[in-house]
Amino acid sequence: MSKKSRHLPLQPVELEAIHAAVAFANLPRIESAEQVEALFVAVPLPRDVRDSMTHLPTVEAVAAFERDQTELHQWFEQIAQRGSVRPAAMADIAKLIGTAIKVTNAHMTFEHSRLAVRYELAFRGVQSAYSFAVAVLLDTQRTLADRLGKCPLRDCGQFFFDVGTHGPRQKYCCAQHANIDRQRKFRRK
Repeated sequence: MSKKSRHLPLQPVELEAIHAAVAFANLPRIESAEQVEALFVAVPLPRDVRDSMTHLPTVEAVAAFERDQTELHQWFEQIAQRGSVRPAAMADIAKLIGTAIKVTNAHMTFEHSRLAVRYELAFRGVQSAYSFAVAVLLDTQRTLADRLGKCPLRDCGQFFFDVGTHGPRQKYCCAQHANIDRQRKFRRK
């Protein structure tokens, strides 16, 4: 029996936003605006937004990003456990999607018998970029929420996004942690 291929229905900007949001949620300590900005380098933040983040005093910028990280971490916890977020969070995400993200270029292509709509986005900041990533995960037409996981290894707890298109869903953040957990369970027997 052959494995069926599953296509991830994601635009490049969507996948980049998800990866950046996961990296931001997993960041152990925020030290500067530049550190957070570097995680979102592939996500299109306008130059004026990047410049305004860099000009914030370090203490103020770090405190703002720590609040953002706490919010994102709470949303990811809810998605990893329940596949959704609380209604208040859903309203916050909807507001940011409607006001802080601009479609800058959209076009259609038809190649290899596939019709695709491609678009580019401009985010007004890190919060709008990670809110967009969460919205993509929660989009019920794509069913991607179950691809966000939290490593069950007691010493880890990192979030991950399973991009695999073959076989069973990933349960650990990496193969090494799966092996460590498997060895621990074997030793307990």
